[in-house]
Amino acid sequence: MTARTLTVQALVEVVGDAAALKLMQARGGSQMRLSARKGSLLVRLVGADAAKALNAIYGMERVLVPMGTARGRGGRQAAAAQLMADGVSAAKAALATDIHERTAMRIRAKTKAALPLFDRADPRRT
Repeated sequence: MTARTLTVQALVEVVGDAAALKLMQARGGSQMRLSARKGSLLVRLVGADAAKALNAIYGMERVLVPMGTARGRGGRQAAAAQLMADGVSAAKAALATDIHERTAMRIRAKTKAALPLFDRADPRRT
C-alpha cells in the first residue's frame, strides 16, 4: 500500500510551524499512521489538538512525513548556512554539520548572491 505524501506547506497549514517542525524532526522521511488516540506517537510528538487536526483531514491513512530542512541533507545544509551567516568559516561549518567543504562554499556563494545590493535599513539611503 502506497503512503500519501504530505508536503511541508500542507503540514504547516494544518498544525502550525512548531508542531510541523517537531514532527519533521522526529519522523521526517518515514511513514506513519495519523492516529489521534491518547498516547499515540503522533499525540506525543505534536500534541492532541494538532493530532486531531491532522486526523480530521487525512484520517488513519498512512502518510509519508516530509523532511523539509529538519533532517537529512537539507537539515545539514540549512544548519551550515545558519552557521556561516553567524560568521563561521565554510570549513568549520562543514565540519560541524557533516557536509563537504565544497558544499559549504556553494551554500555561501548562493547566499551571498541572494543578498540585496543595498541594505534597505541603511538610514543614508532614505
